[in-house]
Amino acid sequence: MPRPSRYSPEVRERAVRMVLEHGAEHPSQWGAIHSIAGKIGCQSETLRRGVRQAERDAGQRAGLTTDERQRLKQLERENFEAAARERDLEESLGVFRTGGARPPSEVMVAFIDDHRERFGVEPICAVLPIAPSTYFRHKVEQRDPDATIGARPA
Repeated sequence: MPRPSRYSPEVRERAVRMVLEHGAEHPSQWGAIHSIAGKIGCQSETLRRGVRQAERDAGQRAGLTTDERQRLKQLERENFEAAARERDLEESLGVFRTGGARPPSEVMVAFIDDHRERFGVEPICAVLPIAPSTYFRHKVEQRDPDATIGARPA
């Protein structure tokens, strides 16, 4: 986790703007960065990174913009969380892996009921040998034993 910045976003934006506006007054951009960083009281490298990111945001330099970087972080976080949920589901399903025969549908329906809030019905059914329609048919039959909706002929 990155360390919180000592400088407010306004101060950082102002410093970057000063470098971009007064760059011509110095022999190089680094010279402008070094000069302005000394006046503001920050490290030259910190200001250089801010200038580079501002250039990427303005389309003047190749690389990810600030918005793209934030979106990428969000997607990586979502991917990590999805992988963790999948690992948890795989661990929970271990009880169904050891036998040779398929467990009775009632056992699988009970398992789905116990874990549906955490994982959802369809992801569990994708891993278990049961179709979502079978699960939902069992749920209808539990509510109304006389229901024949979707029932298979004997």
